[in-house]
Amino acid sequence: MPRRNFFLNSQRTAHTHIYRYVEDFQLRTSQDSLRHAAIALQTNEPYMGVKGPCAFSSIMPDFITGSAIDRMHNIDGGVVKELLSLWFQSQYSAERFSLVQVKDAINERLISIKPPRFVHKMPRSVDELISHGKASEFKAWLFYYSLPILSGIMDPVFFSHYCLLVLGITLLNTNTVTNENIDVASNLLFKFVLTTSHLQSLTMQKYLEELPEGPIRTFCSTRKYGVKICEKLSSSCYSVGTYKNFRNNILPDIVQQTINNFLPIKTIQYYLRLLKNSKLYISQQYTRALQTQSSTVLYKHEGNYNFGSVYCFLKILKCQCDDRCQCTETHYAVIQEFSSERIFNALDNDNTAYDIFHLYKCSKRDSFILIPVASLITVCIEMIISDDTYVGIPINSRENE
Repeated sequence: MPRRNFFLNSQRTAHTHIYRYVEDFQLRTSQDSLRHAAIALQTNEPYMGVKGPCAFSSIMPDFITGSAIDRMHNIDGGVVKELLSLWFQSQYSAERFSLVQVKDAINERLISIKPPRFVHKMPRSVDELISHGKASEFKAWLFYYSLPILSGIMDPVFFSHYCLLVLGITLLNTNTVTNENIDVASNLLFKFVLTTSHLQSLTMQKYLEELPEGPIRTFCSTRKYGVKICEKLSSSCYSVGTYKNFRNNILPDIVQQTINNFLPIKTIQYYLRLLKNSKLYISQQYTRALQTQSSTVLYKHEGNYNFGSVYCFLKILKCQCDDRCQCTETHYAVIQEFSSERIFNALDNDNTAYDIFHLYKCSKRDSFILIPVASLITVCIEMIISDDTYVGIPINSRENE
């Protein structure tokens, strides 16, 4: 069903008229659509964008509000791509929002990012992204890369405006979308659309009018990794690769530091990769992952959620039995600890600040900790921008990047 937010000039001038934002617009209903369909059927002409009866009208109680919103085309390949075009294409270089003059600096930041393995596309220049980008690349730009990259480069007015979009869409894509999430997202997205015409362009408004009406997450199948499973540790958790003994049985200082509270230990081996909940954790000591970075993690320790980087994984047998005992080994991750803080937020119409909760600025500490692999929550996206480290938490666990 075509949207009724623009029309083409009948004089064949290729001019597109775009309706300006209306704060209290009336939403289309199923009853309206049925009436419009009846008129279209009688006149044999589309009426209000409706060409005729819809098969879903006899199946669904409310086929308008019950239809899923297409985020891939509406947001990833719609609003996000439109924004990138406005910011980086030369025809808009005279506009205040243009980023053409700082394109090289932004490209340098973007291309330097090493995403984790579950992000299937490597970052590329903004020109390539605009011309040939896939929806998954625009999604990664929106949720993870853009705010750390644009921070300090984009005009603060436009940066604050863009934060409205990032947080609004993020709230509608989490694992659980509450009524409160929808209310906050509605507020933020309505403000984004309202101020868009004043700040940048009317052209993207057509993508955003219906977004705050509910969750817009889409689901896709889990990609299988071609990895060598060594041992099943628990449900959906596997060690990957071979177990190795430390050279000459001499433990690195970092490992020795973390296991002091676990002594005595009967045997200890290390390995470098772990597959858990379809995400591949790759430790710092794994030297083959040159283009990706999957060692940065979110983990739970003593009731708190923390960020860190996996140094290696350990398989520990802690017992004093005879050589042929049947005791079970325990698996741990040696974690380099991070300190973290939220630094991005969005202001709603009442100037209430909402943290952009999945992006953090982090600092690596010199301390290491030993935690069970069961306490690992997820692999995160690490971005090093101008010597600052940013970490993004995957916004949900039900779709691939």
